[in-house]
This record gives sequence, structure tokens and C-alpha cells, in this order.
Amino acid sequence: MVINRKCHKADWQLEMGRWLNRLRWKTAWRNYQNDLISYGTFYWLSFDIVNRVRVERGNEPYSEKKFDEAWQYRVLCHENYKVAYDEMINVIFGWW
Repeated sequence: MVINRKCHKADWQLEMGRWLNRLRWKTAWRNYQNDLISYGTFYWLSFDIVNRVRVERGNEPYSEKKFDEAWQYRVLCHENYKVAYDEMINVIFGWW
């Protein structure tokens, strides 16, 4: 059986997008960019959202220490949403 990798990748990208939209991560990111919430608030909102998505996917949630490690390697608060979104996906999958 041959798997079309391009199609498969699009499926998981759509799934991640739906979860992040439902959990309103873009709203949190936008509020941080417009100084409506603090850096600390954005950190904890991101921590909560990452763990909720991981649990829904059947993964173990991150400890605070593990998430902090990811936060240091990934730029979730990047000024460009596309970059921040990609970084968020990397954190959810544990790629850092």
C-alpha cells in the first residue's frame, strides 16, 4: 500500500488547525501582539492549549518544566502569525 505523503500531511495540518481554532490560540496570539495580554498570560494560555491538544490526540500532557524547555527553543510569540503557528505545531508534536 502506497501512502500519498502530501495528502497525509495536509490531513494532520487541517486537524491541528481545527484544534487551534477551536481553542482560540490565534485570538490569544493576536491579543499578545496588541498588548492586550501580558507575556506571562500568553505563556500560560499556550501551555494550556498545547496540553489540551496533546491530550485530545492521545499524548501525555507536558509538565511545566517540559513546556518551558519547548518555550525556550520555539518562538510562539513571533510577530508573524504563520511563523508562530508553525512553532506551535512543533511544540504540540514535541519537535525542538
